Amino acid sequence: MLPRATLISPTPGDAILETVSVILVGTLISLWNWTLAKAKGKTEVALVQLESAHEILQHYVQSARSNEKRQSILNAISTMLAESLELENVLNKAIKMVSELMEVEIALIFSLDAKSQELKLAAYEGVSDEFAKAVNGIKIGEGIYGEVAKTGQPMVVENVSRDPRLTRPEVSKMRIQTQLIVPMILRESTTGMLCIAMRRPRQFTLEDIELLTAVGTQIATAIENARLYEKERLTAQRLAVSERNYRQLFENANDAIWVHDLEGNIKAANAATEKLVGYNVKELTKMSMRDFLSDESLNLAGQIRRRLMENEFVEQPYEQSLIRKDGTKAILRLATSLVTEYGKPIGFQHMARDVTEQKRAEEMLTKIIDGSPVPTLAINKQHKVTHWNTAIESLSGVKKEEVVNTDQQWRTFYAEK
Repeated sequence: MLPRATLISPTPGDAILETVSVILVGTLISLWNWTLAKAKGKTEVALVQLESAHEILQHYVQSARSNEKRQSILNAISTMLAESLELENVLNKAIKMVSELMEVEIALIFSLDAKSQELKLAAYEGVSDEFAKAVNGIKIGEGIYGEVAKTGQPMVVENVSRDPRLTRPEVSKMRIQTQLIVPMILRESTTGMLCIAMRRPRQFTLEDIELLTAVGTQIATAIENARLYEKERLTAQRLAVSERNYRQLFENANDAIWVHDLEGNIKAANAATEKLVGYNVKELTKMSMRDFLSDESLNLAGQIRRRLMENEFVEQPYEQSLIRKDGTKAILRLATSLVTEYGKPIGFQHMARDVTEQKRAEEMLTKIIDGSPVPTLAINKQHKVTHWNTAIESLSGVKKEEVVNTDQQWRTFYAEK
């Protein structure tokens, strides 16, 4: 084209310029078209990527909304279950919430008895009492419920009527089509089972399984809290009964019983103590042990307290004397014990019997025996010598100090036993 244009054109230079211009414009147009096509391709790729990113974002948004909804449901369930600590109320609420939440016709809650390794049907809805009795007490590993308890894995059972593991007549009568069974796990241990079922076909989704499993954990926690509360309540009742019985024994005891703190301040006393010291309980609880004891008695009391605090042996009962309200002296046979709280000493408890008259009688008997010209000895119920007068010392040649509080009364008559 270019050679021809130069030959026939009266102005070859213009022809060449026109030809070059045409070529240049064509090249530019081609380049422009190629650029547009390339840009269009990039735009399409970008649009595809943007659409994919949008879909991913939508998935995350839906997932977040689903998780938020599930967490909201679980929080609501947790709040409702926490409204009562009575086990029966907790189970009744739980079974109704599961039925409504999962939109099912049947709901079962099993509790695992760790001792017998059996699944106890704790609550149920939508089944007969016959069915409940039939599935109560299933062993771990037995049937579908026992299998889930053994493996700790959720199980979906479809076409229940054809499942050989569910052939009991009581189960067949319920005409269950589909079941979802999940373990109730608390602190990585299976504590029971949660089962939902329908009498018509239903496809349980992964979301259903996850939600029911989470609900099962909430229920397991609520059941444990209720049981702990029940245990504490029963313990408190037993303590109250024990305290009441102790209080009755304390009040009605024939022996004087009183309690004082580590400083000696009296905190409690019974009626026998009132009779012993002459002060009433109201007066006693405003007094200290120092108000009743002489210096000698205070010294003995201090020794006893120190030994008990240091866990040393104390021979009990021991004799102690105190001063009554009327100023007279009482001689006591006393037993003292350390009172502790959470392993720490907080005071002392005393049980005392007034032996004042007995001691006076013994002293009188001692005077009579010691003053008698007749050789005389006396022994107690334990066959120990209690009295050995001067006359029998002269007769036997055995001194009083050698035989008193021993069983060697035979030395009066024999040289050897």
